[in-house]
Parts: sequence; structure tokens; C-alpha cells
Amino acid sequence: MKKSLKFAMIMVLASFFVAALAVSADAKKGGNNNAQHRKIYNEAIVTSTPTVDGGTKTIPVTIKNTSYTIDATNAKIVRRYNATAEFSEIMQNDKLKIWGTLSADGKTITATKIRDNSIQKLGASFHGIITDITYIGTGTTDPTYPYQHFSLHTRNRGDQIVKVTNNTVVKKYRGVAKTITDLQNSYDVTVKGIWNRANNVIYGVSWIKIRKLGSTS
Repeated sequence: MKKSLKFAMIMVLASFFVAALAVSADAKKGGNNNAQHRKIYNEAIVTSTPTVDGGTKTIPVTIKNTSYTIDATNAKIVRRYNATAEFSEIMQNDKLKIWGTLSADGKTITATKIRDNSIQKLGASFHGIITDITYIGTGTTDPTYPYQHFSLHTRNRGDQIVKVTNNTVVKKYRGVAKTITDLQNSYDVTVKGIWNRANNVIYGVSWIKIRKLGSTS
């Protein structure tokens, strides 16, 4: 009787052990399946202006000639070398690296992190000649660039669009105070801002220094 009871207890324990192994295997298998959907997507190109609708942030991109919608609502946004960035800094034509999960229909990537490799890490100085200052001080908004701006021909990076805001400071020229409206075509200037290499745009411009007055004719 004792032997039979002992044998029965051993069989029950063995059954529990086998069942536990099966559950563990299924969980591991399911975890691997989920992990397969979490990927890093390189060379994503932004195809149009990112949008915010009711708190949902989306970015249309192509990856290897296939179109996707990136849900960036809860994603961490960084620039090159992982410098902190804002969603609003992402522009059409930018090249992104995306960490995220692909939806079941294969159309949407829910991102946890996005690195915009088109934006330099920090602000830098750019020296050049103003070539088109049409929108400065006119109150007119260019639909392509939603801020007032001017064109700058630089020696090392060619033609750039310089975006200015109400916070952009124009430094004194030979002790004389200057403002944005004093800038003119052909002026030799240095600007301090963040460079987007994909769009040839310098934005977040903190200051502008006039190095030399140009011809006003």
C-alpha cells in the first residue's frame, strides 16, 4: 500500500514537471516570435513632412523601395551620435535609423527610437555670403520653409537655407547694434545653428555676425 502511494505521488510530481517544461517552451517560443518583429530599420528615407494629429506622430518613409508609416508617438528622437532631438526637427528627405515593431499587415512600424542621421549632433558656425534675403523682415512665409529665412553661399558646404526666428540675435557690427532687418544680399556673415545635410538647411540659428558689408546696389 505504501509503495503504491509513493509511486502515485512520484507520477503526479512527474506530470507537473513535464507540464511546466511544456509551458516554459511555449513561452520561450512565443517570446522569440515577438522578438522577430522587433527590428532595426536602416536607410529609411522620409518621403513627406511628418505630421501630428491628435497627439499621434507619424512619419511616411520608404525602406528599400517599400513604403511604411512610422508611428513615432512614443519614440525617443535623437540626432547623429545620439544627441537629443525633437520630432519637429525631422524633415522630408531625411535619412533615419529606426528601432521598432512591424505591424501584422506589414504597413506600420511602431518606433521606440528614431535616429535622424541627417542632422548634425550640435550647433556649429557657418560662414558665407547672403544671396537671397527675400523673406527677411517681410512677414511673408515661404510654404517650403515655415520660418523667415535667407540663402547663404558657403565655401565648404555650398548653398544653404538659413532659418531665423524671433530669438535669433544679430551681433553688433563695429560697435553698432544690428537687427535681422539690417541684413542684405551680398553681406559676408557667420551664422550659428544646426545643420540638416539632407536638405541643406541651417536651423535653430542662435546668432548671426556680420563680417563685412556687401554691395547694396
